[in-house]
Amino acid sequence: MQQKTYHLTVRLLKTNVSADSALKRDFSSSQKELRSDLPFQGSILVLPPSKNEPDWVEFLNSCSASDIGNIINRGSSAILFVEASNRLFAFTFGYGHHSLSPDCHETDFGLKVTLNSVDPDKIDAVDAKTIDENMLTTVRQSSKSSTIESFGLNVASDLVRASTGVPKDVNLATRLTGREALQISAKINVTQLV
Repeated sequence: MQQKTYHLTVRLLKTNVSADSALKRDFSSSQKELRSDLPFQGSILVLPPSKNEPDWVEFLNSCSASDIGNIINRGSSAILFVEASNRLFAFTFGYGHHSLSPDCHETDFGLKVTLNSVDPDKIDAVDAKTIDENMLTTVRQSSKSSTIESFGLNVASDLVRASTGVPKDVNLATRLTGREALQISAKINVTQLV
C-alpha cells in the first residue's frame, strides 16, 4: 500500500520554552496523550473550533433588501508537540499556529533547514527583500527546478526571506518550503516523524 503524502508545518521552539509556555493564554484546549508505542514523547492539543461571521456579510447585508442569512466560517486547529534531540517542535494543524505566542519559536528555522537541505540545483521559488532606499519584496518562481543563480538575486542588496525546493535526501521529503516555519511535503507515517 502506498503511503499518503502529508503537508506538515513545524516550528522549533526556543530552548527555554515548554509546550505550556508556548501557548497564548486567551483560549481553552483539550490535551491528548500520545500512544505509548511511538518512538518519541510529546502531546497533542486540540483547540476548540472558532466560529466567525465573514467580514463581507455586513457589506452584503447593507445592500440586500433582506438579511442574507446566518453565514458562519468554522476553523479547526490542533498542535502536536514532539520532543526530539533535546528540543521541542510544534507541528501545527489548521489554525493552530495562531495559538502559539509569536516569540516562542526560533526565527528563520524553516528557512535555515530549507537552504541547508534542498538540492542547490532544484530550487523552485525564492522570496526576497531588496534592501534599498525603496524596499522591494519579490517572489520569484521558476517553471522548473533551477539553481539559485537563476533567480537573479543580488548578494549585496537582496535578503532571502523564504525558499522552496526539492531536498537532497528524498527520504526527508518531496518538497520543503522554509520561512519562520518549515513546511514539509512527504510520504510519511507518524512513526517516521522524528
